[in-house]
Amino acid sequence: MKKIRLLVILIGLAPQFIFAESFHTIRWKGIPSASAYSVELKDPKGQVTNYKTKKPEVTLKMNKGVYQYRVGVLNKLSAVEKWSEWHDLEVKSLAAPVVDEDSSRVTTEGGKEKIYFTSENVYEGTKAFVIQNGKKIPAKVETTQDGKTSIVIVDRKLVDPTKDHKVVLTNAKYEPIEVLIPGELVEKKDTEGKLTLEKKEDQDFSPESGKSLWSMLWRQAVLPGWGHQYAGHEKTSYVYYGLLGGSLINLGVQESRLVRREGSFRTAEDISEGLRFATEPFQPAVLFYMDTRESRLEEQKQRVNQSLVGVGAVYSTALLHILYTGTKNSLGTRKLTFWEMLGRQILLPGWGHDAVGDHKTAYFYYSLMAASLSNLAYQNYLYRKESSSYRTEKDLSEGGFLLDPSSPFFLILMDTKTQKIEDREARVNRSLSAVGAIYATSILHIMLSAHLKRYIGGGETSFFFGIRPDDQVYSFRPLDWNQVRADIRLNFYF
Repeated sequence: MKKIRLLVILIGLAPQFIFAESFHTIRWKGIPSASAYSVELKDPKGQVTNYKTKKPEVTLKMNKGVYQYRVGVLNKLSAVEKWSEWHDLEVKSLAAPVVDEDSSRVTTEGGKEKIYFTSENVYEGTKAFVIQNGKKIPAKVETTQDGKTSIVIVDRKLVDPTKDHKVVLTNAKYEPIEVLIPGELVEKKDTEGKLTLEKKEDQDFSPESGKSLWSMLWRQAVLPGWGHQYAGHEKTSYVYYGLLGGSLINLGVQESRLVRREGSFRTAEDISEGLRFATEPFQPAVLFYMDTRESRLEEQKQRVNQSLVGVGAVYSTALLHILYTGTKNSLGTRKLTFWEMLGRQILLPGWGHDAVGDHKTAYFYYSLMAASLSNLAYQNYLYRKESSSYRTEKDLSEGGFLLDPSSPFFLILMDTKTQKIEDREARVNRSLSAVGAIYATSILHIMLSAHLKRYIGGGETSFFFGIRPDDQVYSFRPLDWNQVRADIRLNFYF
């Protein structure tokens, strides 16, 4: 699993004013999706100061000493998406380079020659060049994070690494030093054996998933929460599983009740029709009674519909949620595409978030979906139960009314039952609406996440450290070293 690495080296250049504050600049490779950056600096006394900048750099005033800092990326809502780890950085006065020649070794990697040696006071702002056959060849200096190993990099087209040459290192206001590099020190390294300065275990940011948005999206559409689980968002997926299960159970209950009531209604309808035709060609009371029973049955149907809407809401919410999560960019570490997350959220609310590691959100939607489905099933069960009771009592009421048309008892009884059925139908409809609301919320959530953070991969980029004056230096103006500041190199690997 690839990770993002943050490599920081800070040097203070103030030899004449060791204890005076000077400016130092931290730079890093900009993140396209970042609206701004937040930098926290902890001074030697432990006091933390926060700085915000829209540029991938910040200039701070610091005294000599050891500091700690971290860099955060802000999204469009000005919220920190990801912090780097705290890094130690030391501001110290510039000194003459010191190199242990016995530690020197040389490698050739591609078109570059790299010269390694143990050193002190060698910085990435140190001037370096290689001399061979009387020619002065420009070189670049890199250092390890602990500052104990220096690397001088030179173009192989300009130097023959198999022949003797020497490296000259110079810090401002100090005499240059020369390091002899014999040709026999060269070690050829292929790409797989290439020496690197970084250790993966020290990297600050790690990708959460390598899944595609489409893979997440279709899973979320099949089962809310599956998309999130596919991407590792276990908690979010469980939330959607729970929500979907609950809403489906409720829908089943309401549907069962509706079926029973429909059966009872049909039975009562058949009996009342037979009695009416057997006694009188027209019986208004019976017709009124039947209309009341039908209204109750319609109420239970409405409840079932509401429960169904609730299930749909959970699905819709999950889809929107996965769309939101699918394209959000957390420092470029997530690799699920927008459509992969959306597809999972469509299949199962919460799955899209679960697929990209947003487990808490996924579990939340799973729970909502389960609850709404459970409620829908329960309301459907009650509806069916009321429908069955309605049909039975309707049959009895019809028979009793024909025996004694003057008695209002049966009409009152049937009217009460009708109201119960209508109430049950309304509850089913509300349960269905709840499921649909959860679904819609989940989809909206994923869409918002998708536009705030894109789950995409990237390559390797770096920003190099360099010493430069605050003002442009011209050949006719002497360099004022009080203005010189040390810059930081931040390398992002992703």
